[in-house]
Amino acid sequence: MIETNDPTPTRMLFLGDSALTDGFQLIGFETWPDPSVQQLEQVISELVNTRTNAFVVLDCRLAEKHSRILDRVR
Repeated sequence: MIETNDPTPTRMLFLGDSALTDGFQLIGFETWPDPSVQQLEQVISELVNTRTNAFVVLDCRLAEKHSRILDRVR
């Protein structure tokens, strides 16, 4: 077992096609079905501003959209 000294758990988020959200939700992800680019930017900005540890999965259609904050994070 790997122990960490970080008491804050890593948030797991899925942003993408609503057809996939149920599966991600079943395995513990926070889900954002069919988000707009504006919603994507709000979520990513919040994570960056609060310096929250996160594992974020984006579907390919959303990942290909133009987003300044997403470009910055990449």
